Amino acid sequence: MNYCHLGCDSILCYVQNGLVVDAIDVIVVNDIIVNGNATFTGNSTVTLHIDSSLKTSNCIILEDGSNIIVVVDNVTTAVNGTVLVSYSTECPQIIHKVDMYASVDECKYGTPKLTPTEDNGIARLELLFLPTNDPCGDGENQQSETSNSNVIAIAIGVTSAVVVVAIAFILVALFVPAVRKKIFPFKRDT
Repeated sequence: MNYCHLGCDSILCYVQNGLVVDAIDVIVVNDIIVNGNATFTGNSTVTLHIDSSLKTSNCIILEDGSNIIVVVDNVTTAVNGTVLVSYSTECPQIIHKVDMYASVDECKYGTPKLTPTEDNGIARLELLFLPTNDPCGDGENQQSETSNSNVIAIAIGVTSAVVVVAIAFILVALFVPAVRKKIFPFKRDT
């Protein structure tokens, strides 16, 4: 697999006169600003992490099966509204060619979601962290804990019933003479 890292030593990287990538996978490692179009052809994949972005003054063109992958991992703070991709609103939407792979603690940070927005002629894909529908400590963990609690309750109930029956048997055997004679035939009543 051919790939390259697209970045520079400074925080922002500027690419003049557009960018054309053909049949190679690109990992964006900084904030890349392209003056012109950013064109990806030949099944190229552009990988962005949450600390990088791809911004153009014109269009991001994803041709021939090319796509963008947003990787959300190593989250230390969840910043809502982080702009990962921006381009002119005069260009075709690209959200349908963007996939996201996330491995974050959703209880701590929320559920990551890519949201398209537009403002002043600029289309953006922003990363949002939405509150999770399953609060921490609930859901699957709670179901597992409930199942364990049910098993313990049933075990205690069965054990209690066996103990009650055993005590009742012992009491009957000791205090009812007819039963005592059948259980202990060698013992004489005095």
